[in-house]
Amino acid sequence: MRGDSLSIEAMNWCRELKDLKPVDKSILFYICDRYNLKHGYAWPSISRISRDTGWVGSTVTKALRRLEKKELIVTYKQFYPSNDSWASNRYYLPVFGDVPTPGKKFAVRGGFDFEGAWDTDLE
Repeated sequence: MRGDSLSIEAMNWCRELKDLKPVDKSILFYICDRYNLKHGYAWPSISRISRDTGWVGSTVTKALRRLEKKELIVTYKQFYPSNDSWASNRYYLPVFGDVPTPGKKFAVRGGFDFEGAWDTDLE
């Protein structure tokens, strides 16, 4: 667990959801666990979700699409401004806060410090 109260609240919310395929629920639960209270979204890559959950990448992608269709998550693209390449997506949980305007593209700013915390001052 991430240790912040919203992440725990999000996981409890997910746990109570009914009528989801087991794969969809496990992917949503993972996103809830990775939800960052400070930033208001989670940003694990498809490969990271796959590695941590045991589901293959194509299964993860299909589950994410179904979760979007049910409006349980909202996904936004991120890119690295240094070379304009794609980064991992941002996953918002609409039930827990504001979601940016559709169609927006986000630049990744910052990096992980030596203690593993995200620091927006690192570039």
